[in-house]
Amino acid sequence: MKLLLEGIPHYGIFPNEISEVNYKDYEYVNPLGNKIGNFKKHFAYNQFQYLGAVSEKLIFGVAIADLKYITNAFLYLYFPETKKLYSKSFKNPFSVGSNFTNHPEVGATSFQSGNKKISMSIQNQIKLLEVSIPNELNMKINFDEAKIQPLRICTKAGVNGWVYARKTAGARVTGTIQSMLGDFNLAEMNLLGHNDFSMGFMRPETFWNWSLFMGEVDKNIFSVNLSAGVNETEFSENCCWMNGQLFPLPQVSFHYDKKNLMKPWTVKSNKEDVRLEFIPEGLYQEKINAYILASNFNQVYGKYSGQILLNGKIIDVKNFYGYAEDHYAKW
Repeated sequence: MKLLLEGIPHYGIFPNEISEVNYKDYEYVNPLGNKIGNFKKHFAYNQFQYLGAVSEKLIFGVAIADLKYITNAFLYLYFPETKKLYSKSFKNPFSVGSNFTNHPEVGATSFQSGNKKISMSIQNQIKLLEVSIPNELNMKINFDEAKIQPLRICTKAGVNGWVYARKTAGARVTGTIQSMLGDFNLAEMNLLGHNDFSMGFMRPETFWNWSLFMGEVDKNIFSVNLSAGVNETEFSENCCWMNGQLFPLPQVSFHYDKKNLMKPWTVKSNKEDVRLEFIPEGLYQEKINAYILASNFNQVYGKYSGQILLNGKIIDVKNFYGYAEDHYAKW
């Protein structure tokens, strides 16, 4: 089904596919109920897609964010055993060189800056990531989502906005990386992957924390997605996957030192059904101050340990690699 019907989004968590995020049909009004023109409406709509994976041997993240006034793409590769890091960031004005689909189940997203290219697409439940930076990096990577139940959620954002997100975690990752740090066959690295495809009329000034980690519990793939500050109005994106099956999790709070993000974090729910400690190993940062736009993006990567109560059973998390975010944005 389409997300919007007669100009109004469906809100909730959807077990079935959203075939099209038909955002142009949205009846966008200001807080006083007056219709907003198409020019301002165009610049109020944001979208981003993120693909990442973790293992004991490699952690990587690749993102494309179209904020209309500017499109920002970044990527990094971190090798825990050697502590080596490779990272790049690119920015284009007014969405130049970027293309976003509004068909999240079948479409493609791409970014190009000069001869640097990033593309993300989906074919037969396989997410495809391709990156080309001549003389530095080539990535051709598959994320197998065939056995994973996606989280599809639409929530209200402020007085006149909404956000739709499609997320998966725990995908088996294969493919190759050729880089300045070496060449790698990902099938040999036991990687688990994550995808976040979000779009909507987001709050013009916002902040969120986010946590995601993946690993194996008794030979079962266990993945957890938690957040605070986004996608939690009336419905919550907090969830986990056990061998691809989706389960809800409660609201959580994040406790950490904003002056030093490399100190340990704790993430826990009110009744402590979720109790986690996160030990950072590295940090990727992006800061933009363009007056109309501003961003203070901090993605920390490291290890999670703790316990999660799921359907009456305690799941022990022991040194699972994952991410944590502290992100402020004005767009």
